[in-house]
Formats: sequence, C-alpha cells, structure tokens
Amino acid sequence: MRTKLISISIVLLMTVSTAWGQSSETYRYLINATNEMSKAVGQSAAPEIDSLLRVTAQACNALTTLLKDPQFHQDLSRLNDQVPASIEEREQLRRELYLFVSSFLHIEERALRYAGVEERTAKEILWVASTFRDAIVADVTPDQLLGSISDLQEEICQGTEILQSEKDRDRRWSIVKKWSIRIGGVTLIAVDVSSAAFSGGITAPVAAGSAAIGGVVASWNE
Repeated sequence: MRTKLISISIVLLMTVSTAWGQSSETYRYLINATNEMSKAVGQSAAPEIDSLLRVTAQACNALTTLLKDPQFHQDLSRLNDQVPASIEEREQLRRELYLFVSSFLHIEERALRYAGVEERTAKEILWVASTFRDAIVADVTPDQLLGSISDLQEEICQGTEILQSEKDRDRRWSIVKKWSIRIGGVTLIAVDVSSAAFSGGITAPVAAGSAAIGGVVASWNE
C-alpha cells in the first residue's frame, strides 16, 4: 500500500505542476479575499478597525459568491464518488506522518500556490490543516460542506455589526483572525475540488482529504 500511495504522489506532483497552473483564475474572488484577510490579521499589532471591516466585507462577498457559484456546486458533486473510493488511502495518510507531509501537505502547498494563494497564507492554511489531521478520514458530503460554508458566510456577513460593537482592539483582531483561519479551510476545499484537481482522475485521496479537513476548519468555533 505504501508503494501504491507514493506512486500516486509522484503523479500528483506532475498534475499539480500542469493542471493547477492552467486554472489559476478558478475561484480567484475567494483566494483574493483569503489573502487579504490573512495579510490584515498577520500584522505585528492590532489593525485599525477600518482595515478589519474592509477585509471582512470582502470575505462576505467572496463566500456569498461561492455559495451561488454553479461551478462550485458542480465541483463539489464529485465528492459523492471520490470520498468513499479513497478511504483506504486517507486512512494511511492519517496513520503515517511521513506520508501525510510528503503526499498531502507538500502537494497541497503547491496546489494552493498555483491557485494564487500567497506563500505565507498557504503555509498558515496547511499548518492549521495539520492540526486537524485526523479529520482526513471523515465521510464528508457536499451538503455538509455547503452547510459549514453557509454558517461561516452568515457570521462573517454580520461582521460590521460584530466588530463595531466590540470596543477592545485586540478582541476585534482576535475575531477576524479566527475568520481568517476558517476561510482558509474554505479555500482548501475550493482549490482541491476544482475541475483541474480531478482532470487526471488520480487525486481522490488528497482532494477528498482536503475537503474533509477544510470542512472541519471552516466550522471551527472554539
């Protein structure tokens, strides 16, 4: 099984170098919002409220657009077949740290970068994903993912009211940091379920795994 998965990883790296590079505009509105929110909360001091309101509004618009995007719904539908078909490989990725790093995180970083996610933001997304590694084996459905994204969209779209009612500058910063982490999970889903991700028909373990992890991150609320 190890040999099989490592072989898949080599082919996946070749696929990422071509297919994702050709699809760099896919879900660009979401990727831009993710980059901007990550940049705003990544400062060494709490940003001004105007900056937080701006990136929050951009994230609200991006998630609203994503939920209405017929291409996203079509891309998600592939998971109905890919999730059950990839359970053995995903179980191995969960068990074996080396394979998780080399066959998941490494591939995901390249995929995110080709999709337009900035380097620091991509690393943050994958650091968070690594903390939810056990979720890679979850049985996830398109409806579950849409529900998680919808809940996040509703919360972020109330961002103006939430942030303006919070008088503590650091607390506002903390709220948007959490939204940044969660929208990173959505980006992880979107990049991997895109048409290019499945063009070679060999990305089921990584794509289904990232959708499972991304769904958990998107709904994280601790």
